[in-house]
Amino acid sequence: MNPSIFQKAKTKLVISEPFYATVLLSLRHVETEVLPDGRPLWLAATDGETLYINPKNFNAEPLASAVGTLKQEVLHVVLQHPFRRGTRTARR
Repeated sequence: MNPSIFQKAKTKLVISEPFYATVLLSLRHVETEVLPDGRPLWLAATDGETLYINPKNFNAEPLASAVGTLKQEVLHVVLQHPFRRGTRTARR
């Protein structure tokens, strides 16, 4: 079985960017097309404890883009974005 783009991106971070890898590996990883609140998931999202990945769309990304997406989601956790929002509703 060939590794997915998600697995390759994760491996690349572990090897070359341990800061991001440390946070990424501390998150639970869930492959889904729908977030727990019922909203559709296009690519990736995090609630600070879980990293949600849409495998169909994520694995269609080039490796460099996938690595960038993982780094972005890790930075949401590091900068405490999911926790700072409190009870406010996310706007889109």
